[in-house]
Amino acid sequence: RRCEAHNRACGGKEHSQHLLGKAADIRVSSLSPKELASLIEKRFNPKGMGTYSTFVHVDVREGPRARW
Repeated sequence: RRCEAHNRACGGKEHSQHLLGKAADIRVSSLSPKELASLIEKRFNPKGMGTYSTFVHVDVREGPRARW
């Protein structure tokens, strides 16, 4: 879980799932974020997932699935 100060410092959104302990940003040195996102999607089908240039965000939000 992120504290509010760290969330602000790393550019997190005000109502981030990280603040609720429901999110993680994942990086694997041997995989591109796109490759990692594909594996995560197939294996875990998370509620929320965003692919960035250096990591993949996954979360267990309530409500509809979200992809970005």
